[in-house]
Amino acid sequence: MKCPRTGVDLKPVNIGGITVDISEKCGGVFFDHDEIEKFDEKTKIRGGLLVQHLKQFTPPPLNLNKHVNCPKCTGTVMDRSFYSSKNKIEVDKCPSCAGIWFDFGELEKLRNLIPVSNGSYKSGRQFEEQLLNSPAYQEYKSALDDNADDTARREKADQLHLFLFNCIY
Repeated sequence: MKCPRTGVDLKPVNIGGITVDISEKCGGVFFDHDEIEKFDEKTKIRGGLLVQHLKQFTPPPLNLNKHVNCPKCTGTVMDRSFYSSKNKIEVDKCPSCAGIWFDFGELEKLRNLIPVSNGSYKSGRQFEEQLLNSPAYQEYKSALDDNADDTARREKADQLHLFLFNCIY
C-alpha cells in the first residue's frame, strides 16, 4: 500500500498484536475498519506507543485540504470529515472499506479529546440522557405514538430515526 499523502510505500508495524500501516515519510497512519478503537483512548497503551513511534518522523509540507485516495482501495477517494461530532479532528475515511487515515499528529490530538475508559460510561449515559430529552427525539416519539398509520407521520418518524441514528454513530 502507498501513503495517500506522499506516495511512498506504507510500512506495516505491529503494535500490541495489531498491525497498522504507517508512513515513515509523513508520520501518518492507516487503520483498517474498527482498528482505531484499540488505539483511541488515552489510557490504551498501544495507542501511546504508536503516537511515540510516529513522533520520530518529520512530515514534509502537506496540503491537508487535498482529497486523497484510500491506500487499500485503489482509486477510491477518501472523505475528509470530522472524526465525530464532539471531537473536532478531521480525518480521511474510505467510503468503501471504512479504513481511516490519520495525518501526522491527528491520532495524538484524538487521544487527548476522547474520554478515558473510566469516564466513557458516564459520558455515554450523559449523551443518552441529552438525546432522550432532545426536541428531535420527542418529535420522533410523538410521531410514532400519535398515529402510526398516517403515512406522512410515519415518513417523518423514519427521517428523525435516521437523524438520531447518525447522532449516535
